[in-house]
Amino acid sequence: MQVPKDKQAFSMGIATCGATFGCMVLPSIVAAIMDRFGWRTAWICLGSCTTLVMCGASSQYAGAAEIEASKRRHGQQQQQQQEKLQQQQHQHQQRESGEAITAPARVPLFRDPLFVIWWLNSLLCLIGFFAPLTLMAYFLGATMNAAPQVSANVYIIIGATGLPMRIGQGWISKKLGSARLMLWFSQFFAGVMVACLGFCSSEIGAYIWAAFYGIAQGPYLALSTVVILDLFGLDLLPIVAGLTYTA
Repeated sequence: MQVPKDKQAFSMGIATCGATFGCMVLPSIVAAIMDRFGWRTAWICLGSCTTLVMCGASSQYAGAAEIEASKRRHGQQQQQQQEKLQQQQHQHQQRESGEAITAPARVPLFRDPLFVIWWLNSLLCLIGFFAPLTLMAYFLGATMNAAPQVSANVYIIIGATGLPMRIGQGWISKKLGSARLMLWFSQFFAGVMVACLGFCSSEIGAYIWAAFYGIAQGPYLALSTVVILDLFGLDLLPIVAGLTYTA
């Protein structure tokens, strides 16, 4: 499905809302199962439900993958034909001007300064993005002796405040002029909120922090794909996105 460039931020926000919605709903459910049956049973239930859902949806994914692969092959063939035609035209112009015919040089991805800067930026940003989510339960327990439900509430607040940001990121990006600028704001304020986490000393403070952190980090994952597409093009999107998320 082709999405117009001015609708890409909005489309990715809607597509990634499921993760945010899950962040709102699942912590309370998992915490309740853990309190009643233990953490092993909670993870078995969660994993079993995920497996059953994915098995039921496998046929749809397979059919969609075949259609997408067919479209991709057709698009690649058209692009190759267009590039070949442009190269022939360029060589023809060089012959007429008497210049030596040279093939266009392609810079390896890891030697491209733009990609190197983007990858290092993603490395630092994703550390800040995942650190609070990974260490939140330990932080609240170690500093405040908070119950597990407090950690679940923090995750719920992060999801609840991040959800409207993902839905509205298309409109905000349009007002700012580009998805790149909104991604920068998201990264900057997420970093500020991570730094502020060290000053939280109460449950209320943790809840307030979670609200602002959710607003800051909400658009990041969805917008990063839009910015990768804008910077590197559709052909390099899968490999650049994969290397970005391995950061």
